[in-house]
Amino acid sequence: MLTYCVSGVISGVAGALLAYVSVYLFEILCSWTGLLTCTLRACRLENYTRLMEMTWKNEQFISYWKSTHADAENHLRIVNDYTVNTADIHEAVHNANCILLWKQFVPEEVVKQFSNIGKDTFENKEYSFFFDGPATVEKDKFKRPFVKFYVHDAMDKMRSGSKLYLGFSTDFALHNRAIKDTLSTVLEKVNDHGNFYSARNAFTHSFLYWGNQFQAIQHQAVVPDFSIQLANSKLWRFVHPKYTPKMQAVRGDVPGVLLSKRVLVGGTGIPFTEVLVEPGDLLYFPEHWWHEVHNVEKEAYGLMIGFRDKSKKHFRRNMFSSIPMFFHKLTAFIDMTVNTMDASAPEMAGLDNNVGVCVAD
Repeated sequence: MLTYCVSGVISGVAGALLAYVSVYLFEILCSWTGLLTCTLRACRLENYTRLMEMTWKNEQFISYWKSTHADAENHLRIVNDYTVNTADIHEAVHNANCILLWKQFVPEEVVKQFSNIGKDTFENKEYSFFFDGPATVEKDKFKRPFVKFYVHDAMDKMRSGSKLYLGFSTDFALHNRAIKDTLSTVLEKVNDHGNFYSARNAFTHSFLYWGNQFQAIQHQAVVPDFSIQLANSKLWRFVHPKYTPKMQAVRGDVPGVLLSKRVLVGGTGIPFTEVLVEPGDLLYFPEHWWHEVHNVEKEAYGLMIGFRDKSKKHFRRNMFSSIPMFFHKLTAFIDMTVNTMDASAPEMAGLDNNVGVCVAD
């Protein structure tokens, strides 16, 4: 009996290793040996372009979502200032076992400042915006479609119907220091219950958009996230890392990040946790949890600013807590060691090195 148990464990570990490492192994081998042919590159570009095209088809999803009920898995803890406790935060932040939604986390007077966003709300700096264009390949690496605009011009274009989306900008909050400092101070409230957030190790990523044209398809990243919704609302669907073998994972253009050929999890039979995040809410999700994100309101600016840990401790944390988490961290480390981030990507604008970031929420 013991022999069968040991054999089963070894087989399970070997299978999991193959499932996770195979996502990267062939591409790493090809990058070392030059075996990546034009035919294969063209095929993968076609698949990657198809995934990127889905990001601009959110209005159809929102219309469907509002008329249906999702049969979702429950990995969500919902709290507020009166019901929050250390155990809930610890389970999400330290154990990476659940999603935490802290309702009305941001003071009402702060949220009201963003209830009527206009151009005078932000400094007029230049940023890289996603637009509805084709992905490209440069030196065997994919590049998402970006175009540079000053934010005031981009806001006018968004309202007039142009498909533009400021996603994962790491310098937007740096240029709007008052907003960043206010939110960073508010986030310290988390530490009333323990050592959960470090302002010293945090970098920001910001999302500014109009309406609900844009959605982020299923993906996962190597760092956890404290996300604060300030305007508009976002619907998130999370998939536990243990379901990665079912997600048909593929590499994108951000080292350490996986995309899913499933695109959206609804209708796949894969369990998911659904979370609606409204203005003033704080959402925390651990590293390597798959997620898709849908902007909800059609006629309003949306603003979300997230805080992520730029230290390397998230590579070690919970590495041996489960087989899925071990191989997620292993393969992400390999990918980030072998590959580097495109220096022109918005994820790098406010950073001085590749800390392992996400695609676009």
